[in-house]
Amino acid sequence: MRDESRIRKILPVNLMLEGRPCLVVGSGQIAARKVGHLLQAGASVTVVGPAASDDIQQWAAAGRIKYLARAFRSSDLKGQWVVLAATDNVKVNGTVIQLCQKKGILCSAADAHWTEADFLIPATLRCPNATLTISTGGESCRRARLIKDYLARHLDILSSADLLVVSVDRHSPSAKRAVLELGSVLQQIWGIHEFVILNRAKGIDVLAVISSQSSVAAKLLRDCVRARFAGRCCIKEGPSAVEHVAAISSLKALTDALSDSTAAGWAGVMMKEWIEAALRLSDKIQKSRAKPLKTGARQFGKEYQRQYESIIRSI
Repeated sequence: MRDESRIRKILPVNLMLEGRPCLVVGSGQIAARKVGHLLQAGASVTVVGPAASDDIQQWAAAGRIKYLARAFRSSDLKGQWVVLAATDNVKVNGTVIQLCQKKGILCSAADAHWTEADFLIPATLRCPNATLTISTGGESCRRARLIKDYLARHLDILSSADLLVVSVDRHSPSAKRAVLELGSVLQQIWGIHEFVILNRAKGIDVLAVISSQSSVAAKLLRDCVRARFAGRCCIKEGPSAVEHVAAISSLKALTDALSDSTAAGWAGVMMKEWIEAALRLSDKIQKSRAKPLKTGARQFGKEYQRQYESIIRSI
């Protein structure tokens, strides 16, 4: 049974530690993990402990950290901005926290004293242009790591996201239950990031942002649509999918479908970006035809590529 009294209310923040002096008290494997976090943040790191792990020895030899091969002294706190107590001695960690609090230095502990300290280091996922952190307020480090690993896999396939449209003609426009059932099923398919279900009088369109690396997800999407709506089914991907969305005559129907799908938890920022890109392309197509200039497949493909790269950068 979990101890509710040990769960802490927290305020997530991002410490800007680049160039700032930070001290890690302890030099074993746990301390090495803390040192790794600080180095990724660009901190100026000092480690104090009698026996260093291999990682700490290598960082010290490379000049990346300052290593003091001895026991902790209170004088080690002088000038430090952040301190991490990470020894295998509960008494030492407790002393470090008490001294830091007297001196007004932010301190974190890697053992049972964490509830007495000032902050927690969350599970951290770093990727280009983004840093994601997950914390459970001390309830479960394992759960935080599992969530981090899940997000890492999700982010890996976002870079290959593309638009796919599955269209079915000739179905009953009153099949609201079938639409809801389809949405519930599609939410469970890994590789389908977001989707919108557009219920038209003459058919149904499923607009999905899907990982282009997942051919299985695309097949499952098609099979799920076919299983619930009888009629001629076609699939469009990439430029042809965007062109299909751009050609949808009813802007209100499209925006209403996006709103309904967002409310249902099926769609979000990614789907909104793709639809807006399709509408921008639609506007350009209409303007080019009015001049009149031909918007050939090659020209459309180039414009699609520009829109695609813009969307991927924004994710």
